[in-house]
Amino acid sequence: MSADDDSRNVDDEMKSRSVPSSNANGNRPSTADADQGDAGHRARSLTASLSPEQLNAVAALAKNNQYEHQSSWKTLRELPLKERMTFFVEHFLLATIAIVVALALIITFVVSYVTKPADPDLTVQGFDMSNYASQLTTLSNEFASSEGLSDQHSVDITGDMDILTNATSDDSAKLLAMVSAGQINVVFGNKANFTSLNKRGLITSVRSVLGESAMKQYADAWVNAKGAPTTDPAKVAGLDLSHATKWKSAGLPSKTYIGFSNVQKSKKYARHFITFLDFG
Repeated sequence: MSADDDSRNVDDEMKSRSVPSSNANGNRPSTADADQGDAGHRARSLTASLSPEQLNAVAALAKNNQYEHQSSWKTLRELPLKERMTFFVEHFLLATIAIVVALALIITFVVSYVTKPADPDLTVQGFDMSNYASQLTTLSNEFASSEGLSDQHSVDITGDMDILTNATSDDSAKLLAMVSAGQINVVFGNKANFTSLNKRGLITSVRSVLGESAMKQYADAWVNAKGAPTTDPAKVAGLDLSHATKWKSAGLPSKTYIGFSNVQKSKKYARHFITFLDFG
């Protein structure tokens, strides 16, 4: 064999190694075809390594979801019975709880509003006189009866507020809120309490409630803002209950002073209560 023949044989061998072989159609495979082949090979290898249970799980995940494009409510109705509870918990439980809680709050509010007693026609608030609760209740019932008020809540006379002792039992904030809302119409207490109420601006002048002429009927019981007797109509802040027959006959302390607070709709009953006490 000549040198030229050897050279041609070497060239042919190198070309056969560098050029990929053709496929069945005589075309050389592209890079994409080669990648697909590799991917298919890897997929077959992975599938061969999975157990039957794992293969079933993969098949279930790959399966099309027949409920994908419909509402959760419709899906719930179409699911097999054994799957409905789980689906309900996942999709409806929180919303259902929220609706139930909201309805409960609304019902509670409505019931509370409907069953709440009407505000009293007259509220008379005393201070440091909780020991006289029984006598004050009797006085309240007698006044309500004299006014023809059959509802026991129409008149409220209590003496349980405290505004002069330590902070743990002080009712000053509560008092201010109730007076501001017009829930306290008449106040009474000893000289210290009466003076404190005036300093706080919680007592209205007697003249503004009774009027100039009616006020003169109680001239003997006039007291100023400090609970001291006065003859000056412009300085009258309250009345001395030691002059009130009904008050004393009820067994209530004589060294007590009464005044008007935020009298709004109850001005009529506030006036009548002073008349009821019978200042002589």
